[in-house]
Amino acid sequence: MKLVREFNAARSWNKFLDPRSIILALCGELGELAHHFRWRTRSGRKLSVSKRAEVENEIADIFIFMFALCIEFEIDPEAVVMAKLKKNEERFPIKAKKND
Repeated sequence: MKLVREFNAARSWNKFLDPRSIILALCGELGELAHHFRWRTRSGRKLSVSKRAEVENEIADIFIFMFALCIEFEIDPEAVVMAKLKKNEERFPIKAKKND
């Protein structure tokens, strides 16, 4: 997050990084990621080297905008993810397997 903060500050982009703008940009990046998977079947999970690089770039853009949103709201992304995983563990416990 420090690098994202520094990158944006060095380019004077903070004036453009209000929550609404960040969320709209994030939606755009999610759309770009989705575009790479349009019309693919579940069996087409393997990515070519070039397609993988494109998908990685979109995922990076998504993380960058998510970090920018966390910066804006002073949210610690690691803390909220860990808290949510804990809630999910409680909500969706692992069921014991029955012996056959």
